[in-house]
Amino acid sequence: MYSLRRSPRRCLRLISSLAFCLLLLKATAAAPVKSSLTGSLVASNLRCDSRENPLGVQTDAPRLSWIATARDATLRGPNVTGYRVIVSSSPANLTRNEGDLWDTGKVNAKNTLQSRYAGKPLRAGKSYWWKVQIWDQHEAAGRWSDVATFTMGMQPSDWTAQWITADPQVLGTDPQKDATAVPVFRHAFRTNGTVKRAILFVSGLGQYEALVNGQPVTDSVLNPGWTDYRKTILYNAFDVTRELKVGGNVIAVLMGNGMYNVPHTPQRYRKLQGTFGPPKLIAQLILTHADGSEETVGTDDSWTTSKSPITFSSTYGGEDYDARVSPGWDQPEFDDAKWVKAKVTDGPGGVLKAQQIPSIKAMRTYRAVKVTTPKPGVTVYDLGQNFSGWPEISVRGPRGSA
Repeated sequence: MYSLRRSPRRCLRLISSLAFCLLLLKATAAAPVKSSLTGSLVASNLRCDSRENPLGVQTDAPRLSWIATARDATLRGPNVTGYRVIVSSSPANLTRNEGDLWDTGKVNAKNTLQSRYAGKPLRAGKSYWWKVQIWDQHEAAGRWSDVATFTMGMQPSDWTAQWITADPQVLGTDPQKDATAVPVFRHAFRTNGTVKRAILFVSGLGQYEALVNGQPVTDSVLNPGWTDYRKTILYNAFDVTRELKVGGNVIAVLMGNGMYNVPHTPQRYRKLQGTFGPPKLIAQLILTHADGSEETVGTDDSWTTSKSPITFSSTYGGEDYDARVSPGWDQPEFDDAKWVKAKVTDGPGGVLKAQQIPSIKAMRTYRAVKVTTPKPGVTVYDLGQNFSGWPEISVRGPRGSA
C-alpha cells in the first residue's frame, strides 16, 4: 500500500525530469559547440608559384596557395575564416612550429589563393619547408597540413659558373657549317662526409642530358625549353642528393644541337637552317653538408671535353650514335687524361631564368601492330598511332658494323 500511494508522485517527478532534459538537449543542439567541430578543415594540395614542391623558384616573394578540405566528407558548407603559414629553414624547426623565416600568425581572411611570401630574404639554391593551418566558420583551428617544400632558383648575379664549349678541332668539324658531331663534358670531384642536399642548376644549348655517377638526373627529355636565346635562356634544377656518394663523383653532360644549332645538312632532311653558335653548357651544383657548410661546383676551364657517342645531331635529321666512343665516360673512375680542357665562352646573350613550364616526358610506349617488308632491305613498322617520339631498338653484331 505504501509504494502504491507514493508511485503517482514519483512518476510525476520522473516526467518533469524527462521534460527538463529534453528542453536542455534542444537548447544545447541549437547553440554551436566548438569542441565538436574542432579540426573540421585542413589545408591540402599546397603549391608554391602554382607548382608542387618546386625546384628553381625564380621570384624573391613566391606565392603560396592551398585548398581547404573538410575532414568529414559529409560536412556541408564549411567556410575558411583564417589561416596561418609557417616557413622554416629546416624540417626540425617546422616540426617544432618554429617559423624562423616566416610566421604569419593567425590571419583573419577567407582568401587562401596566392598568399605572397613576406618573410626574411630567401637565398639562392636553398631549400625551405612550410605548412598551413586554417580556421573554419566556428573559429575552430584544424590540424596542420602535410609538409611542403620549395627550393630557390638562381638570379643572374648568383651564377659563379661560366659558359663552356668545345674547341671545334676536338670534334673534327665546324659546328657553324654542319652537325656531324657534338661534345660531351665531364668533371670529377670529391665529397668528404655526408651531403645533406645537392641541387644541380644546368642549361645546355641546344639540348642536354645530365648524369651524376652514370645516373640520369631526370626522366624528362629535350631540356631546356626552346626560346629566343638572345633574350631568354631557360635552366633546369634537379635534386641529385641520392646520386652522390662519399668520395669520388662525376658530373657528365651529353650535348645535342636542338633548335639552338640547325646547320646545313645536305645528306638529311631539314625544315630550316640557322644557328646561335656551337653547343655550350653552364652548370652549377650547390652542396649542403651535414654540418651546414656549403660547397659549389661549377663549369669552368677545369672541365674536360671530347667527342661524344653522338656523331651526328640534328633536330630534323635525327642522331647517329657510336657506342664505341669513350665507353664509361659517365663514371667517376673513367680516365679522361686524353680529353682536352673545355673553353670558357660567352652565352648567347639571353637572361638565365628557371624553366617554369612542365618538362617533356616519354608518356607511353607503343609496340608495332604490323610489320611489312615492301622490298628487300626495307622494313616498315606500323605502330597504329600518329605521335611524336623516337624508336627504341636493341642490336647485336660485330664491332664496327652498322
